[in-house]
Parts: sequence; structure tokens; C-alpha cells
Amino acid sequence: MAATAGSDNWLRAALERCWDRRRWLMWIPLVIPLLPLALGQGWIGEVVFILLVFVGAPDGLSYFFPFIMDHTRMLVAFPFAVALSTPWPEWVIAALIVASWLLVAGITRAVASRLFPNDATASMLAFFLAGVSAYDISLLHAGYVQLLVASLLHWTGMLALLVYCERKSMASLLGSTALQALSIAVYATAFPAIAVGPFVAFAILSSRSGYRAAIRPAAAIAIAWWALVAVYLLALGWVAKQPGAYITAGGGLTMSAPLQYLSLVVQL
Repeated sequence: MAATAGSDNWLRAALERCWDRRRWLMWIPLVIPLLPLALGQGWIGEVVFILLVFVGAPDGLSYFFPFIMDHTRMLVAFPFAVALSTPWPEWVIAALIVASWLLVAGITRAVASRLFPNDATASMLAFFLAGVSAYDISLLHAGYVQLLVASLLHWTGMLALLVYCERKSMASLLGSTALQALSIAVYATAFPAIAVGPFVAFAILSSRSGYRAAIRPAAAIAIAWWALVAVYLLALGWVAKQPGAYITAGGGLTMSAPLQYLSLVVQL
């Protein structure tokens, strides 16, 4: 009985230490990305289907940039091209999904720790929330690997932007802009966040150094990021004018589309 009581006390003390330090939360995001492997391998067939795009593709550098959706997403098929160049394309895609998922959670924690340097709970919760939330069922479909890679590039660019806000390093600003450009080239899911990014940066800078001191670095961020936004919108406009473009097929994107949507909402 004494031995049992001693072991119970030891286990209770260990659990209390883990609870106090909140380190038990760290394990949950690390397990979730393994769900595709645990729930079956039906997504492998999806990988094989996507890889059919590369059948008969030309050799050389153009092999890694096949045309799939439109010219604004030049890197959308790059992860699959890399996977197909290995002996295990299905498992490389699985590894990319898991690695991107975990890295997004880790980068989010790093961003939160820079925003709230004196609040360890905030960075821990950011890691937890980023590690347990998913866009739709992205962990169960191989086709969502582009979304995860694009999100990873975007959040890494946000981290570089925070470094620029702290150190005013031009290399950090150029790096953040380049990462956002790569994110858009993979999948433009972060485009709205990129558009409002300079306002977020100005709020951060003004809270730390005052409004006047924040104007010049915030203006540099606005020039870099909004130039990227302008280039993307011009490219998207060019794509929309091409015959058979997916964004205008069936009248999906027209000048009257917003008004038609609002009229449907009013009718509902």
C-alpha cells in the first residue's frame, strides 16, 4: 500500500508540474498531422491523380513549373514536382503536409512571442491554436499541400516583417516581401493579409516608438508590400481576360458579380 501511495504521489506531482508549465499542450499539435497516416491511405490515390499532370512533361527547369490553374500560381505544382523526382512521391507529399503543419504552428508561436514578449501564455496559445486548426480537411487531402506551404511562407514573411519592425533591417524587409511573393505564387490564400499588412505594421511600430517615428518604416513596408499587391492584381486582371480563364468561366468574375451576390443575400 505504501509503495502504491508513493507511486500515486509521484504521478500526481509530475502531472501538476506539466499542468503548471502547460507543456502538455505542446504534444497535441504534434500528433494531429499524423492523422492522415492513421485514418487510412485513400489520399495516396489523390496524389497519384495529381501527379498525372507531369506525365509527358518536358525535361529541364520547366518540368517543375507546369501550368495547372493560371499563371499567377506559378509554383502551385512545385511540391508535387519535387515529390515525383523521388522514389516515394506519396510519402514525400505526406512529409510535406506534416512538416508544413508543424512549421506553421512553430512560426506562429515565434510571431506571438515577438508581439507579446512578456507573455509566455500568449505564444503557447498561438502555437496550440495554429497546431489544432485546419482549413477544411486539409490533412486528409493531398491537394491541400499547396495551401499549407503558402501559409508557411506567409507566416515566415510575417516573422521577417516583425524583425524589420524591431531592427529596421532592409534585408528583413526584402526577405519578408520575397516570402510573400512566393506565398502568392504557390496559392494566393494570404493575399488579403498581405494587403492589410502595412496597417498592422504601422500599429505595431507606433505602439513601440510613437506615431512620428513609425511613419518612415511603415511607409517602406507599404511601398514593398503594396507593390506586390499591385503586381498580383495586374497579373490577375491579365489572366481574367484570357479565353477560358477559370475565374471568369460561367460568369464567375464580372463587374456585376458583387451586385448579383448582394441581391441574392437580400432575397434570402
